[in-house]
Amino acid sequence: MASSLPTELIKHILELLYEDVRSYEPYNPDSPFGKMDGEHVAFIFYPFLFVSKIFFALSLPILARHLFRTSTDLVAISNSDRLLASVASLDARGLKSVIKSLTLPPNLSATEAAAVLRGCTRLNTLHLFDFDPIVHVTPSSITTLLLTTNTQSGLADLPSLARAFPRLASLWLEGSSRDDTGGPIILKIPTASAAPGWCLRDLVIRDFVGAEDELVAFLEQLAPTLETLSLINDTDQLDKFEHLEIVIGSVVDRLTAPFPRLRGLRFGELTWLSCDSVFFNRRHLPLIAEIALTLDDNSLPILLELPPSLSHALLAFAEIELGANSPEMDILLKFVEAQSHLQLLSIDITPWNVECSDDWSERLQELCAERGVMFGCNKWDRKDNSGAEDYLSELSDSDKPFDFDAEDGEEWAHLWSEEKRQVMGLGKTLEAADTTEAPPDPEARDGDNDSYN
Repeated sequence: MASSLPTELIKHILELLYEDVRSYEPYNPDSPFGKMDGEHVAFIFYPFLFVSKIFFALSLPILARHLFRTSTDLVAISNSDRLLASVASLDARGLKSVIKSLTLPPNLSATEAAAVLRGCTRLNTLHLFDFDPIVHVTPSSITTLLLTTNTQSGLADLPSLARAFPRLASLWLEGSSRDDTGGPIILKIPTASAAPGWCLRDLVIRDFVGAEDELVAFLEQLAPTLETLSLINDTDQLDKFEHLEIVIGSVVDRLTAPFPRLRGLRFGELTWLSCDSVFFNRRHLPLIAEIALTLDDNSLPILLELPPSLSHALLAFAEIELGANSPEMDILLKFVEAQSHLQLLSIDITPWNVECSDDWSERLQELCAERGVMFGCNKWDRKDNSGAEDYLSELSDSDKPFDFDAEDGEEWAHLWSEEKRQVMGLGKTLEAADTTEAPPDPEARDGDNDSYN
């Protein structure tokens, strides 16, 4: 039995498991900095609460480190009662000080936000949907901030954020222009005080509008310390904000400062980069190791300007013709030959005016195989969460039942059983967890104690 194992051994095993699962794998497109500390912890550790008293006592302090919600837990994100119940339970057990990452729901009052944050002395990662309620109560220990908006337009006042979070090292700002009811995040960056006191290491800005001059000045001030940079705009959804639209390609063209520490770079979607930009000069990006770029026929030569330090290249093509012996293919071959450290070359063929011959990639695949480079290519399309509905329509003509619990994607969440919801971290509060030797009967659990974890 698990309960017969020595307590110290169980604790050691759980800590090893925590170190193994707490971070995202690199290149997850929904993760802000390649990996995000703590997003898998609830998924793995929540079931351990119901194994035995010993497992409950040892797992709860680990689970409590990260009250950070993943994108699959949309219900928990929007429900402040679940968060308040979980934090109150941890506070009663003297575990509030172990919290390292936390998501505050958008409907918390200033008083509630202050109560949640009070006593979180080790909190280093904070996810907000609204900055105003906590402007006067932010812990000084915060080094990672994620600010997203689910309204028609959200304001990111960077000077105010810098004053509230002086030790910030990683910043993720995201609008919701991909949602029919949402809008972009509006950047407020007065040029005279763009980043007072900040030495950012990671910066992600997604679905945004503002003043181009301000963003250029902001990035130039951060250039000496940035290690990862991601700028992504869904231009199709910004029609209402044309007067504030920022063209990423234009911003990049105006960047003249070197980025001596930059290792990870992502520009998307259609950014219309220029091959004349000094930004991609190898002297400006001496340590660059990972890129994710959307390139067209005119910007493809950018690849030949990069230093031979790349390990991963994720390329999307638009407005381009690709043939086995085309000039574009010659550029790609020269690029691979010049990159002695390259491990992965991924090419996405977008829907934007790309013509490919049937054998366009044969020479490229052969070269990658010779040099030990993993090569991947696929036809690209926008993410679509309509799979559940499609399956339901198909099932109407079939007698075979479909096992929705076998699917982990967020589009299936509303079809999961109660047991599946608990496994995925959508169950009850921490306080309601049964501490007896046998796992509790799921049918007997109190529905009022739904968990934030």
